[in-house]
Amino acid sequence: MYKKGMEVFSIILCLLLYRRNQLQERTMLLGVFIYDYQQFQMKSLILLVLAVLGANAASVKTSAARSSFNAGFIAVGDSLLQRSIVYRGGRANEVQTETVSFNGNSTTRITAVQAHEQGEFSQRPTAWMISGGIGLNNVTVKFKSAVGRGYYYHLMVWGRP
Repeated sequence: MYKKGMEVFSIILCLLLYRRNQLQERTMLLGVFIYDYQQFQMKSLILLVLAVLGANAASVKTSAARSSFNAGFIAVGDSLLQRSIVYRGGRANEVQTETVSFNGNSTTRITAVQAHEQGEFSQRPTAWMISGGIGLNNVTVKFKSAVGRGYYYHLMVWGRP
């Protein structure tokens, strides 16, 4: 994106310089060089500022805030105990919820729980742990959508089997 913004900026700058040369030739013929040139300078300055701002806006792409959930730490020796895709499409004027559980055997110890929101744009859902968790052998995570929206998460439970 940055390279594209710079290309746009250089094209606009070339057009401004070309226009400046045309304006100088015209104003010299008319004999009012100073008056037209001062107007041109102001217009060029405004166009140049707009071009720079436009190039900046084109080159900086902000990512939407994500509603991801992370608890614990993944350490050397941990393995992925469960990976789930949790998805609900949006429904008009409804809040949707879903509860996902993982139950390991008696020797399983959970070290990390991650729920990462997927998709290009955030739909502002929430995810949180309602029972179990780090250091235990089970975990329950609840997902909740915003009104009229859905959610799409990848849920990963890490630990030692």
